[in-house]
Amino acid sequence: MNKNIVPALCLLLTTLISVPAVVPVYAKDAQASPAINENELFGATDTTMVDAKEVVNNASIIEENTEKKKTSISGELTTVADFTASRDYIEDGNDTQNRYFTYIAGNLMLDARLKQGVKGFANLETQYYSQTGTTLVNIRELFLDFNAYHRVYFRAGKQVLQWGRCYLWNPTDLINVEKKPFIQKVGYREGAYGLKYHVPFGTTANIYGFLDSGNAADINSTAVAVKVDVLVGKTEMALAGWTKKGFIPVYGYDFSTRVFGLDILGEAAFSYGDNRERMIIENGMLSKAKKKDEWVTKASVGFGRAFDCLNVPDRINVITEFYYDQNGYNDNVLSDPKSYSLANIPGNLSLYWPVDTKKNYIKANDLYESNYFSQRYAALFVSVSKFIISDMSLSTNIISNLIDGSGMVSTGLSYRNMNDFIWGLTLIGYYGGADAEYTFNNSAIGVRMNFGITF
Repeated sequence: MNKNIVPALCLLLTTLISVPAVVPVYAKDAQASPAINENELFGATDTTMVDAKEVVNNASIIEENTEKKKTSISGELTTVADFTASRDYIEDGNDTQNRYFTYIAGNLMLDARLKQGVKGFANLETQYYSQTGTTLVNIRELFLDFNAYHRVYFRAGKQVLQWGRCYLWNPTDLINVEKKPFIQKVGYREGAYGLKYHVPFGTTANIYGFLDSGNAADINSTAVAVKVDVLVGKTEMALAGWTKKGFIPVYGYDFSTRVFGLDILGEAAFSYGDNRERMIIENGMLSKAKKKDEWVTKASVGFGRAFDCLNVPDRINVITEFYYDQNGYNDNVLSDPKSYSLANIPGNLSLYWPVDTKKNYIKANDLYESNYFSQRYAALFVSVSKFIISDMSLSTNIISNLIDGSGMVSTGLSYRNMNDFIWGLTLIGYYGGADAEYTFNNSAIGVRMNFGITF
């Protein structure tokens, strides 16, 4: 397949879909297509995906909701104590590498809903770190929703997108600024800036697109992503494409289905080369480069099942997921003690920095990305609702690098009462050799405790 097909296809679809935006929207005499619940369609990646067949299709309900103006303010406030003990501390009491910090995080969210489905949303997040006296303020999301004749739905601004099917690994997602973390972060993910559009065709097909203008110096630097989603029986599947000037186009496919009560989700990305740099050994020297002129596959597949327990429906939820990156490291490069000469070092600096290990080179050149470093991974997520008491939940999660044998195990309790008071305790364990993905920073055990409220 010609690798230039994706840019042409994406730009063509973008042009065709964007045409309705130039005509006056919300015309009273326009013949509306079946009404759509825009909140579900534009849900963030942190929410559960809704099958197309479940989308609201009741014009009277939508009309009643969209004709009312409503502005609401909500928020969260969470104080956190986070401690990580090093392996040295566990083995001989040396606490020089222990990490301890306390902070408080707050989110203030404004949701303004106007007539005819127009909506504005803002999520302002601030964090204060007590040890350093540092205050950080971020606008995580800031966007506007509108539509053209209820046929094309738009979201313009900074937003977290639902792009990809799987629970943790989303190889088809080249849009969101932050990937999903294994340990749930306190606060919200950073949004990507751009224009998202959605064209529904009843409950059987959808076209999604995103014009990513984040960090774009000019219009030619805008990234374009398009996804066509269809429902075939009980299986929902999609074909996708992503392109940006100076980058290799990426093709995607994802699906979700249910077989004998088992939820099966999968997605894969294909590109003729890779957009991410990797460490390589060239002429006996360490260097970094992007793979070219070779097809690269990245794929994830997940299986999920809910179980009734003690007369409580779906009390136990189990998800297992696997990830494969053809361009990931297929051996434990971090454990190599050998020192290598470095390529591309100016002559006057080579006298002072002539050699280095693979681990130091990877860290110095920002070539490490957690959970996306090696070629093969596996993860397991188990949650139990109404644990001991009705307001408490228990979760146990495991992630493993199948190449170097390292991983993380987390167990957490979360409590939330009817007054929206929240309490949580998370224990984290790191296992594997001394120089592996999840242990090379010398972590052994982590503890996080948090208290908070929502309003």
